[in-house]
Amino acid sequence: MMRSALIRRYVHQLVLDLGGVRKPVNEKLLREAFDRQDLKTLTRLVRDSLGLRMPIRLGIVKPESRSVDGAAWVAIPDNLPMYGTAEFDKTLITIHVRKAPQNHHIPYRFETVVAALAHEMTHIVLHGTRHVMCDDELATDLAAMVLGYRKFYLAYKDDACEEPETTLLQDIEEAIGHFFKGLAGEPTGVKVWRVGYLEPDEIELAAGLLETLAHDAPTPSF
Repeated sequence: MMRSALIRRYVHQLVLDLGGVRKPVNEKLLREAFDRQDLKTLTRLVRDSLGLRMPIRLGIVKPESRSVDGAAWVAIPDNLPMYGTAEFDKTLITIHVRKAPQNHHIPYRFETVVAALAHEMTHIVLHGTRHVMCDDELATDLAAMVLGYRKFYLAYKDDACEEPETTLLQDIEEAIGHFFKGLAGEPTGVKVWRVGYLEPDEIELAAGLLETLAHDAPTPSF
C-alpha cells in the first residue's frame, strides 16, 4: 500500500527544512563522467551538487563478505561536526559499495550509480544539519529528490514499471560493483543504509509534489 500521507508530510517538511526545491542537477556532466568510467569526477560532481566539500573515500567490499548487509552504505562518525563549519569540511567520509560476484556480467546503469551516490551523500547532509530524520531511509530518498536527483528516481520508476520484480536495491546489488572496480576496503563499525526505499508510485507522487513546489523554490539554505 502506498504511504501517500507519509510521503506528502515528509516532502513538505523536507522542502521547508532544506530551504526549497533544488533545480535538477546537470545530468550531462554526470553522464559524461559515467561514460568515461571516471569515478573520481562522478563522485565529486555529486558531492559538490549537495554543497559538500569534505574528502569522500570509496571502498569496495568483497561480495561474499556479510559483516555488513546491503549493497551501499556510508560510514558517518558519531561526532560529525556541524554542516558549514571548517571541521565538517575536513572530515573524511567513507562510502562502501559491495562488489558484484565475479560471474555476474550485468550492465551497470547510469541512474542506479548516481542514485546510490546521491542517497549516501544525502545522509551526510542530513546528519551534518542535525536533521530529525537523518536516520530515516524513506526521508533520505525524498531529500535526495528535493536536492535535485528526482529525475534519477523517476528513471528507475519507469524501468520498474516495465519489470515489476526489479527493485532499485537489487539493481544496486547487481550493477554497482561493476562500476566501482579497482577499489579496496572492508567496513568496520559503520552505520548501515541501503538505496531504494521508495516504491514506483511513491516516487511518482513525490516528484509531482516537488514539481508543484519547485516554481517558487529559493536556493536551499542548509
